[in-house]
Amino acid sequence: MSDEDKEFNIGTGLVYLQRNFLGGGRTFTTRLRFRTQTLREFPDFFDVNSEAISNLELSFEILQPYVFTNKIKGTWTFSLIMDKQVLYRQEIVKNTFGFSDRLGVYTYGYLDWTLQRVRLQRNTSIELDLTDPVIAQQYQALLVLEKEVQFNSILSFTIQRDKTNDLFSPSAGFVHALTLEESGLLPLLLKEAQPDIPFTQFYRVIGLGRWFFDLTTDRFSILALKLKAGLEEKYGESHSDTSRVIPQTHRFFAGGGGSVRGWNSRGLISSGIPEFGGNLALEGTIELRTNLFRTGEQDILDHIWVVAFLDAGNVWPLISEYRLVDVAIATGLGIRYDTFFGPFRVDFGIRIYDPGYSDPAKRWITERKFFGETLNDGVLHFGIGHAF
Repeated sequence: MSDEDKEFNIGTGLVYLQRNFLGGGRTFTTRLRFRTQTLREFPDFFDVNSEAISNLELSFEILQPYVFTNKIKGTWTFSLIMDKQVLYRQEIVKNTFGFSDRLGVYTYGYLDWTLQRVRLQRNTSIELDLTDPVIAQQYQALLVLEKEVQFNSILSFTIQRDKTNDLFSPSAGFVHALTLEESGLLPLLLKEAQPDIPFTQFYRVIGLGRWFFDLTTDRFSILALKLKAGLEEKYGESHSDTSRVIPQTHRFFAGGGGSVRGWNSRGLISSGIPEFGGNLALEGTIELRTNLFRTGEQDILDHIWVVAFLDAGNVWPLISEYRLVDVAIATGLGIRYDTFFGPFRVDFGIRIYDPGYSDPAKRWITERKFFGETLNDGVLHFGIGHAF
């Protein structure tokens, strides 16, 4: 069980691990994993014209405990991935070189270079409203991605400062992280030798902040806050080239158990097709976690937390289309059960403000029937670990 892609997944896998591989303290790992969010689609998990959401991955990884110095760790990972979403199926061959370094007592740096080859096939059984200009534009982008195999070379650097007091259930401290990504530099340098390589030049910036406060000094009631923002855009020769599209593997999505919880995973967007994603994402969350049934005896009740949350955010297809009135708002209640590897999570979210509601006069919760409309649109989420 996992909550990858901000939604509950069921799956199975097989792992082989060999320590001290070829000496030097290296670790070699092979993983074969399958997961799905739609068991109802059995056995058509990877039929391109089904509505399944599934993933099959075979990966080989070597971890080098030191590179250049004993502070820098290195990894090489080669993966074969079949990724099925509602709108499309992707076949991905990915090769990643990663380096991590402890820059300070609480600060870490991560540098990744990913080479990936992506082949996309769209779901032809789904009818889209092509009279909507945004949907028509996104549909044309899917046609472009389907037309040719795409090659991506992506450089990513993340700097993270983590001063939380617990890995799984922090009650104090903060996490700040900034990720910068660039795609297209290597293919651009090789363009003279290989002019037919299909690639897109784009950049991506993601900022994340999480803060935790113990309101009672004895972990009875914890206030948790999250802010996240991301933007991406084509640049250079790709900026005005409609035949070059940012790959689906690097677009922003909203909705789900780790996002705005009044919507399903990848179910929220300001306009257009939610599953296509967007170029701008904004999210914020306030969560109050209370150990309401504490007895002090370290029994089952001591491991149960009741959570109230308020989420806000959305994804916009283009940066220029951002409007404050498109920010969706959700609230709800949840339960956590602490285990030694983190809490199990159940949340139920309802929509306070739905900017995409079919009737614009009913966007606010006060304008809708609570039992007949608001609760009917509520979403139940399962997960492992806190939402953030």
